[in-house]
Amino acid sequence: DKRVQLRFPIGSSELEMVKQLREDSFNLGPTAKDEDGPWHAATFERKGFPCNIVWSIRWRAKASRITRIWAIYAGQCL
Repeated sequence: DKRVQLRFPIGSSELEMVKQLREDSFNLGPTAKDEDGPWHAATFERKGFPCNIVWSIRWRAKASRITRIWAIYAGQCL
């Protein structure tokens, strides 16, 4: 989470972040909405045995600027 926040700080360009995430092989989507409004997601999965590793980045933006960003990293073991 901290690493993602440092790489894509609040106020930085959402478009540049999305471009970088695509270059890093993240899959974009879905966009969802909760009581605080819309948020976006990007995920990356590395399959392996016995565990798959998943990175998920979520963010909110306004006027193409990041207003909030958070991330999780997890292993899914067989």
